[in-house]
Amino acid sequence: MIRAFVVAPTPMILAGLHAMLTTGEIQVVGESASPAEMIVELPTIDVIVVDHLLLEDVARAIANDSSAGRIALVVLTNSGERPLPTLRTLALRGWGVVPVEATSAELQAVVTAVAQGFVVLPVALSGQFSEPRPVVVGTLNLSSPDEALTNREREVLELVSQGLSN
Repeated sequence: MIRAFVVAPTPMILAGLHAMLTTGEIQVVGESASPAEMIVELPTIDVIVVDHLLLEDVARAIANDSSAGRIALVVLTNSGERPLPTLRTLALRGWGVVPVEATSAELQAVVTAVAQGFVVLPVALSGQFSEPRPVVVGTLNLSSPDEALTNREREVLELVSQGLSN
């Protein structure tokens, strides 16, 4: 059984997330509009599900707790938010980013995955992990005497470069 704690700014969001998460595999052990109430429950929590508006507060609370390395975190976010820099700084068992439009099944799948130590995020956010790599286009000078190619090898390469067979 995965023990989840929900942190969200409004009672309506808390109730909705509680209803979406409660299954035979996931038990919501607490919910709060403030990370302060979550701190008391940290030793019994496997996964924290947090609204992006409270991510910084939750991150500070987790960073100051000794059991942080065994906790997983799921952030509910809209497309304009960038939670990855904050998530990377935390010692977490696993973490995930879920769009606010996610279905119950999607949210439950992410909670299950991060509880097992995985990182889950939408493809749209995956570009934040690496910078675009420049495409390097070079030319090959086949007539250079410094090349260790035989005349036949040069001839075959020229034919192949023209789309012909050797």
